Amino acid sequence: MLVLGLSILYLILWLHGIGFQLHYALFWVTLFLMGILAAMKFLAASGFAYIYPFWGKSAEQVTIHVLGTQGMAESTIVGLKMVNFRTIAGWRIPHTLPHIEKIRGTGRGMVPLVFWSLAVGLTVSGLYTIWLCYQEGGVNLDNWNMRGAPLREYNRMASLIGNTDRSVLDPGKTTVWLLGSGVAILFGVLQARFSWWSAHPLGLMLLSRWHMQVYMMNVLVVWAAKSLILRFGGILLYRKVKPAAYGLIVGYVFAVGVAFLVDLIWFTERGHMLHTW
Repeated sequence: MLVLGLSILYLILWLHGIGFQLHYALFWVTLFLMGILAAMKFLAASGFAYIYPFWGKSAEQVTIHVLGTQGMAESTIVGLKMVNFRTIAGWRIPHTLPHIEKIRGTGRGMVPLVFWSLAVGLTVSGLYTIWLCYQEGGVNLDNWNMRGAPLREYNRMASLIGNTDRSVLDPGKTTVWLLGSGVAILFGVLQARFSWWSAHPLGLMLLSRWHMQVYMMNVLVVWAAKSLILRFGGILLYRKVKPAAYGLIVGYVFAVGVAFLVDLIWFTERGHMLHTW
């Protein structure tokens, strides 16, 4: 707890050092930690890994909507656009960290294997991206990561700074956020107290995320399959079917790997989109 507390304090002071006003930094970090915790809990409860708290810019947007921009210094505006969930939390790493303890129990040496695989993957990806920029020129890599996202954020930053119609603390918007939080807490209490209450509070909180809308059918199929298996075969059939589910994941990754080799050998100029959301 001491290490966690010192880490949070360091993050708040770091944000303040790069331009955040102190109360904005404190509010932002609170929302940041809540978003990470929600994503971790959702992954643990559902196994659905395509939920990232930074996509909705929750900390940034709530800070602007609730506290307003009337008293926000330009350095804070720049900081809100330059420092976000993706900068600090990455993509998928924070959500998986709490599950390392579970992995440890599945076999000896699993944790070092996961750690070194992660380190090698990040190193190779970074070096390959740098090589591409030098080899092809970063400006020629006309995609969202290289051009779309950075330009969009700078444009939004300039628009927010240039907007003379500054907002103030809005009691109405604050009330809406508090009501939403209250309903989510109520769902959590009901789920903990009553076995017949199946609606998860995180599902309510993340229902508007576009990832959930894209994958809603997938989630429905998985839920229906699991319910039918447990209903007619019980836990024994469930355990027998688990390897088939693992096989679907391994088979998909293997197919993407084979397709990548095919592109590397026969379609070196343009290639194909092999894996997306």
